[in-house]
Amino acid sequence: MKPSPITPINLGRYVVILALLGPITALSQNSVVVLPLESEASDNATQDLNDQLKNAIERQLLRPVRANIEFSLDEARVTFDCDEENARCMAETGRMFRTPLLFWGSVRGYGPFVLSLSGLDVARESISYSITVQFETVAAMAKAMDDVVKSLINGTEYRPRDRLTAITSEPADANVFLNGELIGQTPLSYNLVNREGSRLVIKKGRYTTASRTIEDPYGDVPIHFVLERVPIFQSEESESDVEDQGLRRPAWPLVLAITGSAAGAIGLGVGSYYGLENQRLEKEMQANIASQASNADKRSVDLVLRQDFEQSQLMANISFGIGAAALIAGAYGFYEYLKNPEATVLVEADRLLFEVRF
Repeated sequence: MKPSPITPINLGRYVVILALLGPITALSQNSVVVLPLESEASDNATQDLNDQLKNAIERQLLRPVRANIEFSLDEARVTFDCDEENARCMAETGRMFRTPLLFWGSVRGYGPFVLSLSGLDVARESISYSITVQFETVAAMAKAMDDVVKSLINGTEYRPRDRLTAITSEPADANVFLNGELIGQTPLSYNLVNREGSRLVIKKGRYTTASRTIEDPYGDVPIHFVLERVPIFQSEESESDVEDQGLRRPAWPLVLAITGSAAGAIGLGVGSYYGLENQRLEKEMQANIASQASNADKRSVDLVLRQDFEQSQLMANISFGIGAAALIAGAYGFYEYLKNPEATVLVEADRLLFEVRF
């Protein structure tokens, strides 16, 4: 009996299929699995958090995150008979998905919300990543998810970008400048996260200017300045030092204020003296008129009294005029000295409420 001919098998198509399936299988084994969050937030908010979490892990690990994973933590506990999401239980879940890394987490509370995330090295059966962060709102949690995952992967403490740093001074109500821009008055809370290398300058009238370069990138350390009072009377050298520090306040307003006040007080005092002298002379003239002396004697005495009265009245007017002018000059000097050359602002956090300029 003649044997049937052997039909040749074309292996080319199978080689092509295996070549295509190989990378897909390898990609599946290298991809990361992120289980859906156990969440007490609304369904829409939870879905948004899950999407943000997957995208953040993919960006941080530079590995693809497997899509369409609906396997929950409850299902993992039931399937592998474990009360908690311990390393053995989650490693079994990771081996089921054939993934080297498995992540899971939960959102607890109704405001504030507590986000807990964990990650497992499946081969080692060890929880390599873990972090817990509290947020006031779910929206804030979703916005900060990239930073939270970055801290999770790097094993560092999470620090919010909107953390406020306390800036105080002694005395208070000093103007605060950040890189030359006025940001408020002490005491002040301001966001200095990632502002290392920036320069803070504190200015207050009649006090030395203080400055500091920011070195803390996280804004954790409060900043306090102690300002020294500038002496009223200074040598030329000390005045130039003050000008170099940015006060640049001239000395003439204070000199004018003191001199004008003193001259005004003296002028008013002298004018008051001559005013009292006028009253005395006026009484003497009236008494002379009412006296029993002869008319010739009355005229002689009256002539002397009137000359003294006119001279005293002139001196009183001159003294009062000089005193008033000196007091006006002194008041102007005090105004120029007390006038704040900087802007005065009221600030709540980093929001400018209103601004007053002199």
